[in-house]
Amino acid sequence: MASDEERQDMRIARSEHGKLSGAPRTLRRWGLGLTALLAACTSTLESSTSYTGSATSKAIPIGGYATEPGAWVYPQVLTSLGVGAKDAGATWLSIGAFQASTTPIMSGGEDYFAWNGTLTNFTNATWPSGGVARVRVLFQNGATYTNGVTFDDLGCLLDGSLDFAGRAMKCASHDSGYLHLVDEDPITSSSRAYISLRETPVRRFQGTIVDNPPEDYYAVVDPTQARTTLNDWQLVNGFDGFGRALPGYEPAVHATYYNKGDLELGRQMNCVKKVNSPEVACFVTNYGDAAAFGGPGPGDAAGPSLAAAIAKSSAAVVATVAMEYRPGAATNRVTFYAFDPAGVRVNAAELDHQGAKSLPGACLSCHGGRFNAATASVNGAHFLPFDVDNFSYSTTAGYTLAAQQGAFRALNKLVLGTGSTSAISELINGWYHNNVEVNGPDQDTDFVPPGWSDQKVVYREVVKPYCRGCHVALNDPAAAPAIFDINTFAELNAYRLVAMNRVCELHDMPHSEVTRKLFWQSPARGHFIGEFNLPTACN
Repeated sequence: MASDEERQDMRIARSEHGKLSGAPRTLRRWGLGLTALLAACTSTLESSTSYTGSATSKAIPIGGYATEPGAWVYPQVLTSLGVGAKDAGATWLSIGAFQASTTPIMSGGEDYFAWNGTLTNFTNATWPSGGVARVRVLFQNGATYTNGVTFDDLGCLLDGSLDFAGRAMKCASHDSGYLHLVDEDPITSSSRAYISLRETPVRRFQGTIVDNPPEDYYAVVDPTQARTTLNDWQLVNGFDGFGRALPGYEPAVHATYYNKGDLELGRQMNCVKKVNSPEVACFVTNYGDAAAFGGPGPGDAAGPSLAAAIAKSSAAVVATVAMEYRPGAATNRVTFYAFDPAGVRVNAAELDHQGAKSLPGACLSCHGGRFNAATASVNGAHFLPFDVDNFSYSTTAGYTLAAQQGAFRALNKLVLGTGSTSAISELINGWYHNNVEVNGPDQDTDFVPPGWSDQKVVYREVVKPYCRGCHVALNDPAAAPAIFDINTFAELNAYRLVAMNRVCELHDMPHSEVTRKLFWQSPARGHFIGEFNLPTACN
């Protein structure tokens, strides 16, 4: 909540007409013109916000400004949950009636009148458990009522360089006029059953199960059995057995972090590239909390998992996974391996609470590619970029993000050389302003691909944290239906109903257990529904 001073600072003068020559693109897009913009707004709730508690127990403070003294303000909730909020068939129910103040906040001849109240009267029919309630606020505007303006980021309204109307134009939501209230209750850290509805080992986007006899895969990618232990794998791929590069290889690159976005494991990453060759190999050892009940595993807390990774504690090792890039190979250009805590090659890796899953299927759902059971081969898999926002870091000297920015830049440079997808290349080059060289800049995590330049909020609130990590590698037009990288708004828009089905009905996207949990505990569903006017409460 804003302080009294901040709220007063929001109550600023109207702009001169020169600043109000046209409504912003977000408003024009939804047919909201300048009159609606200046009529009234809701300034205490962001356009998408998450809550806990049953529908009938929720009491949500709400407030804003009107332009008529004593004007009546009517919050309404969508009752036709199978219809988009902006569709002609949408039906609404008033869940409150608040009257604006008659004491004006004077500013340059324009009067604003504060209003506030509490949203109640929700039911399970209008706000299903675990779902999204869609709310609009109608304001008296002369003889009619106007759907008021809403905002994605209330902090934007504190921009003191703009007057009230200027802030409203700058800050109006991508879905201005609507509030999406998200119930996160069913998804808790202990609610594994709900976020893991798919009990099959790995399920690809088109619905086919990718499971295979892993021994056949290893026989194909390692026919001489030269990689049956982690130590042997390292020697084959240019490491000396201690993570350092052998002669003939460029210096090894290392990074240590906690993968908070999709694995919840401490990770010690090691990559090396052959001199004068695009061959790249990486192995990463995953660490948990050795003192945790049942031993170290996915989902262990960041603190002990990171400490174990820094110490390279053998007692906290969960598994090590490895990848090779073999340029010029017709099949299996990217190969996958898994090793147990003792360093012995195994057929499966444990990366979530659904148990160990066999390779390479456990890798393909994020790294992309298709498995050919007849030849035990993989085509179309990729190395993934290193997104520093997806990780958390130790405060120990040498292991902070600041201390490792150069290492992540070097790792991403290696990824660029492994036949990356256009989406991966665009992302990495965008992060580093087309300068990913050794002495280049730190990662710019605010980068938004040009294809999302008009929908930055949805990209940052939905795609970036919950979709991008895998989808940048998933451009497989040969699959049926096609898997896509959603690197443009138009691409996701074309598949919005498919995405809605996978996210809101089947509950198998996001595919990673951790990412799915975080997604359902966030306001992201509100932005997703609002941007595409989806006919779902997504519960």
